[in-house]
Amino acid sequence: MNNQSDFAESADLPATAADVPSSEDVISVDGELSLDAIEQAYQRALEISDAEHLEASSSPTDWPAEGDAIDPSPEETAPCEAGGTVEAVGEAASDDDELLSLDEDSGPSVRPRQVLEALLFVGGQPLTTRQLADSLGGEFPHEEIDELIDALNHDYFVQNRPYEIRLGEGGYRLTLRSEYERVRSRVYGQGPREVRLSQDALEILAFVAYQQPVDRPAVEETGKKNAAGLLRQLLRLELVALTRREDGTVTYHTTTRFLELFGLGSIDDLPRAAEIRFK
Repeated sequence: MNNQSDFAESADLPATAADVPSSEDVISVDGELSLDAIEQAYQRALEISDAEHLEASSSPTDWPAEGDAIDPSPEETAPCEAGGTVEAVGEAASDDDELLSLDEDSGPSVRPRQVLEALLFVGGQPLTTRQLADSLGGEFPHEEIDELIDALNHDYFVQNRPYEIRLGEGGYRLTLRSEYERVRSRVYGQGPREVRLSQDALEILAFVAYQQPVDRPAVEETGKKNAAGLLRQLLRLELVALTRREDGTVTYHTTTRFLELFGLGSIDDLPRAAEIRFK
């Protein structure tokens, strides 16, 4: 475990929020990081991120000068003879009729794996095994759905794809692999400004960070109202992830994104508090 001075250096947020208060400002008198100190550092990161976002949004945008001509498309400039439009529409309709009249078996078949991949790609929300099975007409047992997911993940790994299918709270989701989190953060600005947490959510996050791995009953024993809902929120924000053991037990732990958000090199850089007090 690193000492407190090491934490002061590693807890600095990335370059976009490099002015977070020093360890003297965030570490309590008894030398331990309190929950109030975590909240103070997080709020400071929000203020810095908001200021940078405001500065970026106020930058001038280059717009086309008034009077600049826009080249019309060939379809707009092509001469139209009398009846030409009607004839073209009629031909297009005829082509559509021919396509619709084709035997469905003449086209390439769609495999169940492709259907599952499409559902997870466009869905956004996690999908349970039952929902995926129902989407395939209910013809596949849940065990086969899990095997199809494993086969897709195997293909992604062999092809070195930047994403994978993960089983999380609420079902399966197609997500980026952890090593690509920094790329997404740079492009989409996934930082403190986009990850706004309530006081209760911050306390649950701090509990998981210090006590991990923890199970849901342990989180609910903290006495926070809607602890399970707050845990699901942290899962959606990818600050917390779950692991399913062989005996079926589910435990929760912090993620790489959590470390990046709070400027930590590893979980060992998190100072150990003797006790976490909930308000």
